[in-house]
Amino acid sequence: MADIAGHITVSLDWNEGRISTLSLSSSRPAQMGRLFQGRTVVEVARMIPLLFTACSVAQRLAFTEAVENCRGVVVASEVSRGRRLLLQVENCRELLFRLLRDWVAADPGQSLILQQIQGILSRLLNRWDYLLQPLKRGGLNGDQVRQLSTLLEQERKQIADQLTGMLTPLLGMPVASFQRWLDRISPEHGFNAPLLEPIMHLHHDFSAVTLGPDLQPLPDLQQRQQQQILEAAAAEVQQTLFCSTPRWQGECCETGSYSNYRYELQHFRQQGWHELSCRYAAMLIQLSQVPGLINADGSAEITESAGGNANSNADGIGPGIGMGIVATSRGQLLHRVVMMGERILSYHILAPTEWNLHPRGLVATKLQGVRIETDSQALSLGRTMLLLADPCVAFDITLNRWESV
Repeated sequence: MADIAGHITVSLDWNEGRISTLSLSSSRPAQMGRLFQGRTVVEVARMIPLLFTACSVAQRLAFTEAVENCRGVVVASEVSRGRRLLLQVENCRELLFRLLRDWVAADPGQSLILQQIQGILSRLLNRWDYLLQPLKRGGLNGDQVRQLSTLLEQERKQIADQLTGMLTPLLGMPVASFQRWLDRISPEHGFNAPLLEPIMHLHHDFSAVTLGPDLQPLPDLQQRQQQQILEAAAAEVQQTLFCSTPRWQGECCETGSYSNYRYELQHFRQQGWHELSCRYAAMLIQLSQVPGLINADGSAEITESAGGNANSNADGIGPGIGMGIVATSRGQLLHRVVMMGERILSYHILAPTEWNLHPRGLVATKLQGVRIETDSQALSLGRTMLLLADPCVAFDITLNRWESV
């Protein structure tokens, strides 16, 4: 199958100690949903895991919720809990994978931890893959629900304990203590736990750099009112155009770890840490909270299925239209489907990358106009900001050096 992930290309103009211009383009396929048009739900359910290898659970779950929303399905709480467990383990794997790949020179022991987390997810999927298939009205029968509830209770505590044991040495402390530790630590402290070292490196490398203003965090799209606002905004332009360059009420927004935890990081920032260190620390907070969310059933991370409200279609976004919104490791993922019977008439996907890598969004706002001494520092800053914006695809960055004559 041809590569459908696409590519991000960024070009910086550096002129007399300043990033004067930034241009960002994307070859990500805004019309991927056309692959699903005219197909049945069963056919698309088979295609989704083949098309999406990164965040596959999240993609399947967004599709499942969108379809269930169209069908008016009421999802049992046990099913939602099972889905949350699968999603949280995948989020843990995705976060740790990117941290070890992009920020830490992983040793064999750290790579083994990643493999062990993948093993947990694979085992769960072998048992509960059916939870990622769209349910029809009626859902599971009583015996199936009771059996699922019993198994979930057994798995939840065991997996939370396993992840705690795996993550503690990487953070250099118990995961439950991590956020409190951040509130107390200052740039004068030293630490050498594998995942903590980039905090200090980012602060030292860019301490003289002042970035552009923050964007507003993307609101929680799992709220029905927000879905209606989003639907109205998309209706004003072509759906495909909206999904490639989205705005929230006319403004570019940010989604992901930093937008979720920026307020929790206020004490950390007040200790004098650079914003880039704060952005990196936000990923660590998200990672450290996974075991606790699993132990507490993870209810804060993902909504009940959009069809979980018996009146979901009565006050929803329209007949035959469904949305699935999932809190992935990178931010909010949305699938929107229009169905007639069991056949899909149109399909659109809005991923976190489209919010964070909007041509006039996070990266452009943070970098354009920034003063930085050398062209090599400017290039390093651009690459660092792109990594922290966390695209789910590869990117290239080039720098054009302009000097006054």
